[in-house]
Amino acid sequence: MSTPQPNEGLKQAARVQVQIARRQLEQALPALGSDTDEGRAVLKTLSTLAAAFGKTEDKDRELIPAEIASLVSGAGMDRAGAAKPPMGAPAAAPAMA
Repeated sequence: MSTPQPNEGLKQAARVQVQIARRQLEQALPALGSDTDEGRAVLKTLSTLAAAFGKTEDKDRELIPAEIASLVSGAGMDRAGAAKPPMGAPAAAPAMA
């Protein structure tokens, strides 16, 4: 009996999420400072992630905009960041001038 293989689409989505997390850690580092315990922990984490995910980084980062759009739509928001009406709810009427 063979072992089930992970869905490649799910695996790719997970790699994109890791790239998003890496970007957030990189943005947080200057505020923490690389000479603090927290900053050193972030640097160590970034180094570990780069070793594991660096080979697919360019390909993964290309998919980040699509992943963000997917996360936004899953959170009940449209691309402009406005809340969507719940399923089955009537759409809001356009404002009258």
